[in-house]
Amino acid sequence: MIDLTNKTVTTISNCDQEPIHVPGTIQAHGYLLAINPQDGTVTHCSRNLTRFLQLPLQEILGRNILHLFPQHRDVLEERLGEKGQSSGLTLRHDDVSYHMMTHRSAGLIILELEPAVEDHPETITVPELLSLIKTPGSLVDLCDTVAKEVRRILGYDRVMIYRFDTEDHSGEVIAECLADGMEPYLGLRYPAGDIPLQARALYVRNTIRSINDTGSEPVALFTQPGDGTGTVPEQLDLSYAYLRSVSPIHIQYLRNMGVGASFSISLVKDGQLWGLIACHHRTAHHPTLGQRNTAQMIGILLSSQIELLERMEQSAESLATEKQLNALLHFFEDENRFGLPALVEKPELLRMAEAWGVAIVVMDKIYSKGLTPPSDATLRLVEFLRQSSFSTKGFSTKNLAAHYPAAKAIEEVASGIIYHPLDFASKDCIVWFRPGLVQTVTWGGQPDSRQPNNSKGTLTPRSSFSAWQQTVRDVSEPWSDAQVQITARLAFALRKQLRTLHIQQESDQQRALNERLMAVNEELENINWISSHDLREPLRKIQVLASRALSKDSHNLSEVLLDSINRMQVSARRMQQLLDDISAYSNISAKQNVHAEVDLNSLVQEIFIDKADVFREQQAELKVEELPEIVGIAFQLKQLFLNLITNSLKFSRPDEPNLISIQVTSPTEEAIEAFGITAQNYFSIVLRDRGVGFDPAYSRTIFKLFQRLNNEPDGKNGTGVGLAICKKVMHNHEGLIWAESTLGVGSAFYLIFPNSRLL
Repeated sequence: MIDLTNKTVTTISNCDQEPIHVPGTIQAHGYLLAINPQDGTVTHCSRNLTRFLQLPLQEILGRNILHLFPQHRDVLEERLGEKGQSSGLTLRHDDVSYHMMTHRSAGLIILELEPAVEDHPETITVPELLSLIKTPGSLVDLCDTVAKEVRRILGYDRVMIYRFDTEDHSGEVIAECLADGMEPYLGLRYPAGDIPLQARALYVRNTIRSINDTGSEPVALFTQPGDGTGTVPEQLDLSYAYLRSVSPIHIQYLRNMGVGASFSISLVKDGQLWGLIACHHRTAHHPTLGQRNTAQMIGILLSSQIELLERMEQSAESLATEKQLNALLHFFEDENRFGLPALVEKPELLRMAEAWGVAIVVMDKIYSKGLTPPSDATLRLVEFLRQSSFSTKGFSTKNLAAHYPAAKAIEEVASGIIYHPLDFASKDCIVWFRPGLVQTVTWGGQPDSRQPNNSKGTLTPRSSFSAWQQTVRDVSEPWSDAQVQITARLAFALRKQLRTLHIQQESDQQRALNERLMAVNEELENINWISSHDLREPLRKIQVLASRALSKDSHNLSEVLLDSINRMQVSARRMQQLLDDISAYSNISAKQNVHAEVDLNSLVQEIFIDKADVFREQQAELKVEELPEIVGIAFQLKQLFLNLITNSLKFSRPDEPNLISIQVTSPTEEAIEAFGITAQNYFSIVLRDRGVGFDPAYSRTIFKLFQRLNNEPDGKNGTGVGLAICKKVMHNHEGLIWAESTLGVGSAFYLIFPNSRLL
């Protein structure tokens, strides 16, 4: 057999992780068995069952539950078939009455038995209970009434109603009813560590919790070694067990308070633990099943009333803040008046949150009103908020320093904030501020007085619960749910307004840019007209006069003058070529030509015929594989291939015949990486030659306008426009151009077209 007692030692470092739902023990006043519903065998049991059944544990574990309780076979068979939790059934065993409760946990049926206690004479009917809960008045008045009634029904020495702070999870006693001679705890606050997170989770799952005798020792649970299949868990989850034992640290906590028994009723709102009805007794106390059921009903009804009262308060507050919001929304609609400087001056902006200050941060510029931190401190705070988990959903707190230590320096203006982002990619946001209040908090004992009691760090709960006062300066008045929600709506509206303004500004900028581009285009067209017409006539006259001087008067001219006229004529021819190329480049426009089906094979053949004399003169060869038909502008595509073929002929090696080849292939890996394209969406037409080549470092710059290399053959200096025309043609055809070369070996030009161009 295996003793399941949880022997984990609670220390400073692990107290918030103590597995209190699997203690491996139960309270001593009852008995527990776990049953496998598949075959009815007992998988776990409490040690004290040996006394109850007069059998050793070895004969209980593994045995069918119906054999252990043959006289209750019908009842047990019915319970084994139920899916939920059952209670209220009374059995007799050895002339003693027992209450039996069952529920399911991890596939097992947990059966609990406890001696039946005679019901308390003080009871309450359902109509009386409803009348009690509906008593008009404030929340505190209602809690006072409920505390008195719970004490009358359950008979405990002290009944407190305890409310948790939604932010720091500390608790405050807001109502109390107690017996004579008891020290009052009304108004005292208790730190969150008194009820750690795992305990809060259990209070939500199981809304009734009874500790009948803090002086009794817990009873261990036992099980048999597993069969290795994992179908039966070794440890039992007792989250829903009434008899679940208590953490030793909590038992000591209660003993230090002089408590012999405790009882709690969970108050749950919106699925969260709002508070507790906490009952204490100076001696052991055993509430009856009827009392527990009544207490559970009181807890449910009080929880519903708390939710109703808070919603009514929130609704009333929302109506008031709604007026402030509507005034601001009307202001947003006035395009002539709206602006961030004007917005922060609107008094409704502060009133809607009952804030002391507000700051709107847009593009690192701050628009503020009221009591706010200095600009540099505001920007540092906003940067912290932007980088935190609050950056997308907004954030509100009454104690900023608990999240942002640097807030200590600005607590007089910014202890409490409501923050809403206006743009998730920048610091743009709106923040409301409240100053810290100098207030005295009265704690039930010093909050941080839990200390390790030995070198191993095991915890000793505090032993003093006398009122201990603390002055707090960095906590503001708390923000209400209505204020957080209404400011979120304002932030949403402001976010939309800023986006609209941004789009309008971009539209205005685009319009202004388009107007500038139109003016520049007109200017370029004038320059193109001048270069195409006005400059050609004086250039022609220079060429004519130079030719006439060389042909008629050359014998009367000196050699120096003849050389100057020759150089002038060469320069004039180069200028003429430059004007022709500029004109050709300017005329390459996608809008001025119609796209049609183009047979590239016929197009290249026409170029070869036009250049046949040059091919024969250089003994060059043109080898063309089958090329596709594409959709394009025939004139531009002819310019493209003409420039590339002419370029290859121009840069032939004088000592070796040139071979120019054209074929269809896939884009190279280098081109794919350079342009960020996918190979399956493009095809390439590559033109290769055996010319002089060029330095690969220039593979991109050669396509720039007027860009020339230093390896051009004598007498064949170009204008640096031809390859720029090629690039412009490819751009007009949604394509790309890429070059690879090796000096002294040759070059390859890749024309990369999208597959959508293929017919």
